[in-house]
Amino acid sequence: GTPISVVMSDSPTPTEPKKDASAPNASLGDTVAAAADMAPSSIAPYIKKLAPFVDGAANVFNIIWPYIEKAYDYIMLAWAFIQPYHPEELLPITLGLVCTFFGGHFLTTIAAAEAFRMCGYDTTKKYIVDLYSDYKRVKEASDRDDMRDDDGDGIADVKQISAKQLASRKVALIMTSCDPMMVSNALAGIYSGCIAVVATLRVQFAATITLGATIGDILCHHIELPVTPVLKAAIPEEYQKWIAPSIKYGCKSIGVSLAWTIQRVISAFHSAVRGGEMVTKHTIALLMKLKYLDSATPILQGTMIFTAVSSCLAAIGFYWQVSSLFTLPFPLNILLLPLRIFEWCLIWIVAA
Repeated sequence: GTPISVVMSDSPTPTEPKKDASAPNASLGDTVAAAADMAPSSIAPYIKKLAPFVDGAANVFNIIWPYIEKAYDYIMLAWAFIQPYHPEELLPITLGLVCTFFGGHFLTTIAAAEAFRMCGYDTTKKYIVDLYSDYKRVKEASDRDDMRDDDGDGIADVKQISAKQLASRKVALIMTSCDPMMVSNALAGIYSGCIAVVATLRVQFAATITLGATIGDILCHHIELPVTPVLKAAIPEEYQKWIAPSIKYGCKSIGVSLAWTIQRVISAFHSAVRGGEMVTKHTIALLMKLKYLDSATPILQGTMIFTAVSSCLAAIGFYWQVSSLFTLPFPLNILLLPLRIFEWCLIWIVAA
């Protein structure tokens, strides 16, 4: 795997003390400490305090990275194995079926995907590619530096210097190899895309909560007058001061729950329509690749047949979601657990 290591350029001077060839490479914590030595005195202590945390994160990364690489290799093998079955069409069909029949369970995830598709997908993809290209450039420079043997003694220079010297060497290499403006712009672009998604979700969340609070207020106005005397007759006098706020917040809770149910129904309809289009589009493409349909007369999106098929599929999916009361049957509740966890995380981020 690719461990977290750091990078720099100048070879050691003749006066520098040398270690044997088995000397350990500098950790990221050493690199942070070296960076602190070069930083202004006002912020250097704070940078040094980061060193243990950076070391810990690097150790965790180095432990899990080989497993990530193995998982990636297995995924690539599986992808190559299913190439004859046209996975580029099967995967969108599978995702479309999930959206069609179970999209109401994942309203926040689908809203985030739609917001990301409209607000930041193209630019974020470009920025990630740029960051990866810059990482490869720095990694290649670091690998070349690790092979340098300027004194010609048969031992790489990086294995003959102290950890602090190696950290300084690698920090300098990173600074000379990477493109700071590109990295800055890429990070800013990715951050902007994420903020756009969160902002979109929070607007939707706020609109739903506002609707629920309004419904709760209207409900409270209708039931407060007839319910209060009944509760006063059933509750001891010393506790009657809690009747009004209990009615108020109980009605608001009912209103918010009703608003979320309405939002879930709207999201289920949207996901059913979107999923129906995805399934129809990629199923037609798959059948054409398998020679079951004539590619000379394709069924294009927007034609009568395409619209009829996708609309029927969307209607069936929407009816299924509503009639099942938005419950996931076994074993889909297990298979879709990662997506459910992602949905809960999104809700927590939006509500935070």
